Amino acid sequence: MAHSEDAEMGSGDEKMDVEDEDEDNEEGPDVPDDDEDERIYSLEVLKVVKEAQQLRGLRHGDYARYRQYCAKKLHRLRKALRFPQGTRTKYQGRPLRPDMVTNAKFLEIHLFVAERNWSYGMQLKQEMGPDHPRKKFHMLRKFNRAALWASQLVKICDKVKCDARTRLEVEAYFDWMQGVWFFHKEEWKQALEAFSHSKTIYETIESTVDEETRLLYKQRVDETTPQIRFCAYNIGDKSAVEDLIKMRLQPGSAMGQDVLSKLDDLIAQNRGKQSGASEVNWLGKTIPIKNAKVRVLLISSQEVMKQLESVDTADGKLDVLENTLNMLREALQLVNEELKAANVKDAPSAGSVSSIQLLHSYITCLKNQRSNDRSLLTIQIMTGHAKLSPEKDAEEKKKKHKPQDFIRLYDTVVENNAEIVALPGAAGTSLVETLNTQSLLYKAHRALHIGSAFVAAKKYAEGLVFFGRVGEYVEQAKKSLPKFDNPKEVQKELDDLTSAVKAQQESAVVYSVLAGDEFADVEGEILARLRKPETGAVDLPVAKPFTFDLVLDSIKLPSLEDRLPVKKTPLAKAAKSSAAAAANPAEAAGLGSVVKGWLGFGGKKK
Repeated sequence: MAHSEDAEMGSGDEKMDVEDEDEDNEEGPDVPDDDEDERIYSLEVLKVVKEAQQLRGLRHGDYARYRQYCAKKLHRLRKALRFPQGTRTKYQGRPLRPDMVTNAKFLEIHLFVAERNWSYGMQLKQEMGPDHPRKKFHMLRKFNRAALWASQLVKICDKVKCDARTRLEVEAYFDWMQGVWFFHKEEWKQALEAFSHSKTIYETIESTVDEETRLLYKQRVDETTPQIRFCAYNIGDKSAVEDLIKMRLQPGSAMGQDVLSKLDDLIAQNRGKQSGASEVNWLGKTIPIKNAKVRVLLISSQEVMKQLESVDTADGKLDVLENTLNMLREALQLVNEELKAANVKDAPSAGSVSSIQLLHSYITCLKNQRSNDRSLLTIQIMTGHAKLSPEKDAEEKKKKHKPQDFIRLYDTVVENNAEIVALPGAAGTSLVETLNTQSLLYKAHRALHIGSAFVAAKKYAEGLVFFGRVGEYVEQAKKSLPKFDNPKEVQKELDDLTSAVKAQQESAVVYSVLAGDEFADVEGEILARLRKPETGAVDLPVAKPFTFDLVLDSIKLPSLEDRLPVKKTPLAKAAKSSAAAAANPAEAAGLGSVVKGWLGFGGKKK
């Protein structure tokens, strides 16, 4: 099995493989050293593992890709260290003995074998389901093998000379890997002991390293804490329930995938029963929620949205909205699967909307509304109307936003509203009328930025067309002003929008005339275009005032001619050479007169 896994190759990692091979061959093959007995080996286990995981698939939850990387990494390590496992056609395992370790790279062999088995177990966990019941046992075997290889790494490090930090890291890694195995076997007491020991070691190392490395160990501690609390809950500590739910709902919390599913079930057992969330009301319709997983995700999203009011900064609110969107996307995916199955088995009759379709519409509506909240908050950040944390504020001030950035966000809002209006079960309700009215305002903003983009590209005719559309949308929105929830704020926003489009429209008219060559009287053409047809008055665009620095004309500056270098002109060089020739005629004659004298011509006649 090890030989077959080592031979696995992925098609998308060729470029990275070359970099990894160069990295593995940096130290070259094993060369004996006279001071071998005094050599102390060092291996930063957590740093090596986390860097490999983040760069090779685990950032996106792709455990198969990371497993393939570990197999290829082992092949390169064994080749570079001249420690093969048999020949090209035959596998023959060779145990790694302490006397063979002459390089710190030997320690990485056991480390990446453990990582390969762990990633294989996580891959099987993702594929596990009702259709594949045997994959659970395969997963447990892989976690067991990962813990066994981690224990072998501990034994090797105990018998060779390693520094204190390496010994601690290896021991913490083994405890964590063993805790993962016990956790999935649901042996909560053993898992609690293993995770607690691992957390204690990582906290000890965290207090002794520099600030940059400390963040890595703090992240590992944060990942282990929910697992410890969940084990304590299953042992009998009922006080851990609320802590676990807060950890699950906390935006941006570092929590492993192995504990997320179990915490979702826990939330379903507690919050689901308390709130009676077996059904929801939407647009006057009662929608049953039969899927417990969907019920948990909807409750969790509501709990997360309650934290939005307590967050002060806009970037913190974005994190809350992103966390809510992730939960709603997951719930929508589950409902989509049920909807496909329902359509295959029992399609609804024409004109009727089934309960599962209504649930799909309800979750889609929630998702699009949260997406609109995120887009509008991002627009406020880009325009400087939202409070940010100091770090994000400094980054935002360095950015220069283009009209295309605003167009994309307003496009998202308009498309989300259009999707909600077209949902099954939404037709003929007050929600449709409200969203159509709001879309007029967002379309006006979008048209303004589209016109600005055309003007910036010197396409003034197209820009003026979109500026005209802004006025149309504003007039339609003013007619529907009572339908808005906050008509006074909308009225002020419409007035500001009218002023902005008027200024840009007048500037575009002026620039369009100046850019053309067919007008003999440019000023007359500009006035004719800006003159109002009903009154004949002209509203000239506001221009920046000119300022003149008159003080500089009355200041007498000192002369600096004596400090300037003298320029050597051709006339000055000729005068200097002629003066030198008159002072020393013999030297001025040069080598030509001497040669002429030797050859017998060119001399003076007697």
